[in-house]
Amino acid sequence: MQPVFIKKMRRKNEARIVVTGPCETWFNNKIRSIEGRTWSKTLQSWHIPDTDEALKKAKTYFPEAEIISTNTLTAKISLPLIKPTQPKSNQPEVKVKPVAEAKMPEKNIQIMVENKKIFVHMTANQEDIRFLKKIKFSHWDPKKQKWVLPLFGKNLEYLKNWFGERILSLNIENELSRQVIDRSHGRRQPG
Repeated sequence: MQPVFIKKMRRKNEARIVVTGPCETWFNNKIRSIEGRTWSKTLQSWHIPDTDEALKKAKTYFPEAEIISTNTLTAKISLPLIKPTQPKSNQPEVKVKPVAEAKMPEKNIQIMVENKKIFVHMTANQEDIRFLKKIKFSHWDPKKQKWVLPLFGKNLEYLKNWFGERILSLNIENELSRQVIDRSHGRRQPG
């Protein structure tokens, strides 16, 4: 069973609670019973009012849900790479929180390579969605509840670099996929 995540956030200048879980009837029916709930097509998840009553109902309906704090770092790559140099007098000094101090989220990204497509299954996260939308020809498949990307160029490497340690599984389903990956990395096939 897919895990359920609860996270407080601001949505259109309003305090909301995002509830992400499986796309199944039992889950949707429980969420629909919470007053003020809304489906976000952008986030691909439900959000409910940030009230004690709504939060209590969500925790009651989903006692196994993982509560994600709002200050959780979503990806290592989101931190700017800054060389330690003296700031120029007209530029403000930039302070960056080291990665070692930041809490990394659990592994919840599943990547499957099949034929000439890459499928990414993940919990909705605005930063990750923005990243995936930047990849040419990527799109959300509502039937499969997964992101679909073409297997060409360095797309698989981009995903590995972006998601990093959050990747729970990476499956390459067939020989055709392996050949395409090898060609994109400049390796020749024997024979």
